[in-house]
Amino acid sequence: MAFVTFTDITESRQAEENLRRSQEQLAGIIGSAMDAVITIDDEQRIILFNAAAERMFLFPAEDAIGQPLDRFIPERFRAAHQQHVHGFGETHVTRRSMGALGALYGLRADGEEFPIEASISQIESDGQKLYTVILRDVSERKRSEEALKEQSRILDLAPVLIRDLNGRVLFWNTGAEQMYGWTTAEALEQVTHHLFRTVFPRPEEEIKARLLSRGHWEGELIHNTKDGRQLVIDSHWVLHRDEQGKPKAILEVNNDVTERKHAEREVRRLNEELEQRVADRTAQLQAVNKELEAFSYSVSHDLRAPLRHIDGFSQALLEDYTEKIDEVGKGYLREVRSASQEMAQLIDDVLQLARVTRSEMRREVVNLSDLARAIAAELKKREPTRKVILNLTDELATRGDKRLLRIVLNNLLGNAWKFTAKRPEAQITFGREQQNGETTYFIRDNGAGFDMAYVGKLFGAFQRLHTAGEFEGTGIGLATVQRIVYRHGGRVWAEGTVNQGATFYFTLPNSKETGDEQQSDSTG
Repeated sequence: MAFVTFTDITESRQAEENLRRSQEQLAGIIGSAMDAVITIDDEQRIILFNAAAERMFLFPAEDAIGQPLDRFIPERFRAAHQQHVHGFGETHVTRRSMGALGALYGLRADGEEFPIEASISQIESDGQKLYTVILRDVSERKRSEEALKEQSRILDLAPVLIRDLNGRVLFWNTGAEQMYGWTTAEALEQVTHHLFRTVFPRPEEEIKARLLSRGHWEGELIHNTKDGRQLVIDSHWVLHRDEQGKPKAILEVNNDVTERKHAEREVRRLNEELEQRVADRTAQLQAVNKELEAFSYSVSHDLRAPLRHIDGFSQALLEDYTEKIDEVGKGYLREVRSASQEMAQLIDDVLQLARVTRSEMRREVVNLSDLARAIAAELKKREPTRKVILNLTDELATRGDKRLLRIVLNNLLGNAWKFTAKRPEAQITFGREQQNGETTYFIRDNGAGFDMAYVGKLFGAFQRLHTAGEFEGTGIGLATVQRIVYRHGGRVWAEGTVNQGATFYFTLPNSKETGDEQQSDSTG
């Protein structure tokens, strides 16, 4: 008869407690493991599924217990996996390390496949074999490896070679093969400068000395390919030193710039050709300008003299033979005088238009308000009895040729004065406004206006929208205005309504050319 002592009971309880603590510690270790830990039985059904496995497969442990391991393996790999586990169970090997199972893939609950590495071990418990698989998600590593491979493939396309200090090829990549035509086997151990029949921009020894002193060199070389083509190469050399700091090898990165050099030569040739064309055209224009100057001189002197004679003798007839000529004859003579004077004015206007086109511009700060006031004073002096309300905005300044801008304002204000002559209360405004972020000047009047259907004719030479009987003029003034504004880089346009007035707009972009920055006075 066996007796159980108190000591035996105490030792048994202590052993049970130790076992319980060990199991708790093991469960804690397995539960906190970073890798997925899955244990399966002989039938490959899951009996352990830790927290990392839950996160990896997006599947709760309570639902995983009892499931076949195949549930977490893509279908196309299941048969091979079952055979592998079965074969492993028949061996005497109890463990295979991480990665020993080869390339594997897992299957998440949402259907995503992902690469894994696995290790497997087996133990026997109560006569039953248990297999524990430790799984590691290597998705990020695989992506990094693929990225590195892709980078390596891309870098391999750049023509790169490595040679020793004597010039013998130690490394020859795909890019070098494609550029020069020699395979790696053909190029290795060859002296590059002999292989390429290199043409150096300066003595080779000088280049080597600079490479050794600075650690790098770059410049243009002439290389020949296997099939005899000559290439212009932008070459970069970097000196590699060993751990003791001694020069060991040279990394050479080459870039074919033959096409670029050809394009540069073509651009230079075209530029030289263009410069010659410009010089020829300039000479032609200078010749034309001289002819125009001669013509202007002829117009100014040769045509004015006969007109002065016509006007003078007509006046003499009217004054000296007034009693011998009847009123009809006197009327004819007055018409002759008027026509000769109009012709003289037309000549003056044409000459001014020609001078505006050819004259050299002198840019300076111009006070447009002062110019407008001076012109208005001259207009009032000519017709002191007229009542005209002038609204001239102060401090309107810009940069340009003061002499030419005075002609612009003189024509525009003169037109406004002329075409408001039939208004008992004439109004003329000179101001400034912003249109689409651009400073725009305007001269507005309440005079005769014009039909917008004919606005396209306004700025043409000799174009008139009113007869000479209605308003005097030669039709040159607005053409002159347009040319001056264009020469300043601006625009000019007009808006009007018949018998309700007109507004003329113009812009004068501030020039950045060198010029006199002193503000002009109103009397210049």
